[in-house]
Amino acid sequence: MASFDAALRRPHRRATLGIAVVAALSSSLAVACGSPPPATSRPSANPTASSGGMYSVTSYGARGDGQSDNTTAFGDAIQAAEAAGGGVVYVPAGKYLFNASKTGTGGSIVIDGTAPITLEGAGRDQTRLIEGKANKGLLGVHIDHSIVEDLTLDTQTFSGGAALFVQANDTSLLNTTILGGPNHFAIYYAGPKGAKPLAPSYNTGNVVNNLILNELDCNDGFSWSFQQNSSITNVAHTGSRLALYVDQSTTVTDYRYTPGAQQCGARNGFWLTPPADNITITNFTSSGEGGKVGIIGAKGVGKVAKNVTVRGLTMTASSGYTLTIGDVSNLLLTDSNLGHNNIVIDAQAIAEGTVSHCTYGQMVRSGAPSAQVHLAVVS
Repeated sequence: MASFDAALRRPHRRATLGIAVVAALSSSLAVACGSPPPATSRPSANPTASSGGMYSVTSYGARGDGQSDNTTAFGDAIQAAEAAGGGVVYVPAGKYLFNASKTGTGGSIVIDGTAPITLEGAGRDQTRLIEGKANKGLLGVHIDHSIVEDLTLDTQTFSGGAALFVQANDTSLLNTTILGGPNHFAIYYAGPKGAKPLAPSYNTGNVVNNLILNELDCNDGFSWSFQQNSSITNVAHTGSRLALYVDQSTTVTDYRYTPGAQQCGARNGFWLTPPADNITITNFTSSGEGGKVGIIGAKGVGKVAKNVTVRGLTMTASSGYTLTIGDVSNLLLTDSNLGHNNIVIDAQAIAEGTVSHCTYGQMVRSGAPSAQVHLAVVS
């Protein structure tokens, strides 16, 4: 798969503070003598359970002033938590800039090793991490069971690279805002190294919940690639599209999509690329295109999406957009209101399933004349 920065392009909690003065003094002396800062507690209204200690990045020299480079401080805090067997790396309110030209990795912040880490802010309206180098990635997650929550990841301000790159299992992205730049996927869940459509392998168990995504990319603003037993829930997305790329047993629920300011044609809402199996999309609302199901380039002829359910799709534009159905078997499109927008059948081999209790303009045939199209329409 692509490196953290070279994103693949395709069409497509806490204890209450109450530390005795003598304890604080001892801690200061320990730091002065060169020992690493201890895990610290911090206040919060919504504690998160964690099996490890708490490591505030400010104890390692981080400054949320919007000017200082925090690359080393965050790396030291993560390394300390990792060495202790995992824990919460806490980022207090502030604007934390990352502008180191060379880090040896694709991203300024990398969660790597063997123990799960929680990277947690004070709230997405209070804690912002900002990549200051053009085309450089911000955060990479490579440890299973890691959590990123309650902060904003910003690669939009300085045209950085991917805001979030995940190549791990059973991770969670919670209560987060992501601001993506124009040159890279804002969010890239890449799947295991070496995964390919002809020989797919999968990361499993990844979860996204309560996300605000605003990005300027012209391809896949949100790339969910080679994911299995995964879920995306409660997303407000402005930008290009959600790319569901060769996934299995994946659910997308309560997704609100608005085309972004970029004028580059990537207004598809979602793009479900085969081979894929057991995909359920529920309550997807789009003010652009409805989406593309089973569409792949000419070299992908023969790949088919299977067992796809789209329920409660709403297209808010009165007309001029489409929902496109490509190569798919056992499709159920149900309880959806497309307004006067059309359904376009653009299969190369097969489009088979049911369109049930839907409102739309017309169903238009395109694609290969030899394709087998068997779509039952139920009023």
